[in-house]
This record gives sequence, C-alpha cells and structure tokens, in this order.
Amino acid sequence: MNKNIQVRRGYSLNSDPQKAVEELYEQIAQDRNDIVMAFVSSNYHLQSVEHALNQLPAKKIVGTTTAGELTTDGLMTNSIAGFSIQSDMLAFHIFDIDDLDNFSIKDSLRAAQEIVHDLKFNTYLNPKKIFGILLIDGLSLKEEQVISILANTFNNIPIVGGSAGDNLNFIKTQIYHNYLFKSNRAAFIIVESELPFEIIKTHHFVPTAKLLNITKANPRNRIVYQINDEPAALYYANLIGVPKEELSPRYFSKNPLIENYYGEWYIREILQANPDMSLKFACAVEENKIYSLGKAGDITQNLNDKFREIERKIGDIQLLLGFDCAFRRLEIEGTKSQDEYNNVLKKYEVIGFNTYGEQYNSMHMNHTFTGVAIGG
Repeated sequence: MNKNIQVRRGYSLNSDPQKAVEELYEQIAQDRNDIVMAFVSSNYHLQSVEHALNQLPAKKIVGTTTAGELTTDGLMTNSIAGFSIQSDMLAFHIFDIDDLDNFSIKDSLRAAQEIVHDLKFNTYLNPKKIFGILLIDGLSLKEEQVISILANTFNNIPIVGGSAGDNLNFIKTQIYHNYLFKSNRAAFIIVESELPFEIIKTHHFVPTAKLLNITKANPRNRIVYQINDEPAALYYANLIGVPKEELSPRYFSKNPLIENYYGEWYIREILQANPDMSLKFACAVEENKIYSLGKAGDITQNLNDKFREIERKIGDIQLLLGFDCAFRRLEIEGTKSQDEYNNVLKKYEVIGFNTYGEQYNSMHMNHTFTGVAIGG
C-alpha cells in the first residue's frame, strides 16, 4: 500500500439506486474520505441516487450523469462507478457553478480569490502544484465559455474535465454537488498536490488532405449550415462517400472534423444531420474557418502509448481519472478493439465516464480522452 495516497475504486450494476450506492460505498469507503466522485448512469432514478449519496459519511462528494462508465473491469453501462481518495498530500477545494447561464468572469475571479485564501500547501495558484477538474452539464452549450473563463481566472492552472452524458439520449444531463443533482451547473474541483501528476489529452486521428471551409455557421448553437457554400450535410456525405440519408453517429465517429490550434489537433464531432441539411456539432465550429477531415489510427495503441508515456514521467500511477468521449466508445463497440481497449483500461485501473465533450486547459473538444494521472 502506498503511504502517500490511498485510492479505492468500485462500481455496482445493481438496478436498485439505493443498493447500488451502498454497494459502491462498501468498495470505496475509507477511514477518511477526502473526496468521493460518483459516475452515475442516467438510467437510474436520480432522485433516489441523490438521496442515497446524501447519506454517505463523506463531506466532499461530486458526481455526474454519464454516457457510460469507466471501471476497473473496463467499459460499463447502467452502473454507478466511483472512487475515494485519502491523502495528506492532496487537498480539494470545490467551486460550485450553480447557474451556467449567468456565469461570469467576475464570479470566477471571486471564487479564485476565496480558494487562494483557503489553500493548504500553496500561497497562490501554482500551476506546477495545482490542477483543476471540471464536471459540467453536457447539454448546456456553455463548455467553451466556462472553460475559457476558468483558465483565465485561475492563473492558467492545468485543467481537465468532462461533460455529463445521458446514454446518448440528449435530453437531460446533470451534475451532483451540495446534495443535489442539477442541470445548468458545473463543479470545478481545485486539487493541490504534493504528489507528481500529469494531465492527459490524447486521440487517434490525423488530418487528411480533405479540407472543409465553413461558410455559414452558428457557433453559439453549434450548427453548421454550409460547407464550401453547399448544404453542410450534403457536402459532408459526398466527402466521406455515404448517401446523405445514411448519415449517422457511426459515420460521424469515424470521420470527424479536426482543427489545428497552436500546433495541436482538436476534434470537432458531428452529432446529427438536420432535416434542413445543416449539421449539429458537439462543440462550437467557427464560420470562415478551414477544418480538415480526420482519419482514424489505432485507438487502443494510442491510449496505451499515452499511459506508458505518463508512467515514465511520474512513476507508478496511483489514480488515473478518465473522461472518455462517448463517440470513442461508439467507434469500438462491437468490434475486436473493444476487448483490447478494455484491457488497457483495466491494466491502469482507469476510473471515470464516457462524456459528451472533454476539456483540456482552455479548450473544449470531442472524440478525445482527457484526464489526470496522480503518482505516489
């Protein structure tokens, strides 16, 4: 057992919400729960889950609804997964953003000042010793705005996060904190760490020579109307060689748009083709910008290589918290890659959830694995 940090992970497939939470807690309970995080399938009756979580003997509990769970046995659905941490070398501060619609720079600055006052190991927001974890309503359309504000007002500390899901129903996603599941909300967890850590961003796509010039779009609503002055869905369908009537998430997940931003590639995922031949995206796509069509590499090899790279940097990984896009899951489900992918998740005991979007520093993206690894 590592003396610097104790992490306990677990999950339950019990369909009864109360029993599922109880079974999870039996696996993760510690003498002192410094923080508990829960990743909850939206198929559960959330008020019942909420009631059960509220009874747990832990002061800091944060949770989210999911589009699937990452567990010690790999990818899971219809479960409640989670973990607890006990460590004298970590400190956790939670900023509850209770109203995303009205969240402002002023709100974030005030929260940052309050958290600096409460820091345990630091006198300022030191990017080498502090990182942030964001859980946010995945249907709010506010991720770009919120992550940008947080990055700018929290001294550019490293930030990773995931957007809440609801099993690809796209109806309602919720965040749990302060005894309540709620939409239009985010929880920002600021972690002080005297232990080595590394934040993670990885995906398996490379750009192709096929370019898409976005000639008409509504970034706020994440809709693209025209590509190269043609109806967006029709142009995209012709580009990937599929009849427009057959466009579906299976094709979108294998043929995303990708954008180069300061030398790094970020993925922009299509959610659906609309009746008016526009395309609905899972994050903002800018007008008058040129994107590349992405080509997939080996998703499992890419993830395994990234984890090995991090292991070389920080030594034995004690916790690997992952935010894994639901479209990555969709890409591998039912293929031979699924078992290989699960083996990587199990090898590193990854805990987390399948998301509707991922955050990394000041950026919101799709079809990406983000997360944080903490060493001992």
